[in-house]
Amino acid sequence: MTVRKEAVPVLRQRFTQLAGSYPQAMRLRLFHLLAGTERDESLDPQELDQLEAISVLPTWKEDSFTRPFLESRRGLKEMAVPGSGGAAFAIAERALGHRGVSLLLRRAAATRERLSEDERRRMGRMLWRIGSQLTEQSSLLEHTMVASGAGSLLHGRNQREAFAREDEMHAAVMTSLRAALDRWPLRSLSEQLLESRARSEVTWLRAFVGKGALP
Repeated sequence: MTVRKEAVPVLRQRFTQLAGSYPQAMRLRLFHLLAGTERDESLDPQELDQLEAISVLPTWKEDSFTRPFLESRRGLKEMAVPGSGGAAFAIAERALGHRGVSLLLRRAAATRERLSEDERRRMGRMLWRIGSQLTEQSSLLEHTMVASGAGSLLHGRNQREAFAREDEMHAAVMTSLRAALDRWPLRSLSEQLLESRARSEVTWLRAFVGKGALP
């Protein structure tokens, strides 16, 4: 616990520095807000004000999913790591910071019961604006993050849309798994498909269920 307490100010400072280079992006500011907080701790009024300011920013993150994938793959290939494409994809996914969004949803759920109806609607608007930016992302993990909180935090049409997206992506993932790409004999073809997937994982998965071409 002592190590964590010492690490949190350093982490917040680093997020502040990084966010300063990307003033239009939500992700780093959200991570700064949530750093060191507990998942079942309700959001206080000051945090809700900060969350509202974050929610109106025009983009979710600073760069594309493709860049960390390509950089990781290049480094792994230089070290002659077997299956560098798959490992690079996993590294790029880890860099997305999905735990920060999960923490936000948990803390929002803990907050909801103590809010008035108007305050709940306000928080719901914040979460939906953030979720809307997430669903515009090309990676599956980001695209479906908000759906896990839709049942308790969203209402009506927005909730149905979130669940419909999740169902569509689940069907696409199952279809891609049946293709068993990891067992294809041509490694170069598998690498090409992974690079295509990194350009837009959502488009790539939809292609497996006949909704468009590979990116």
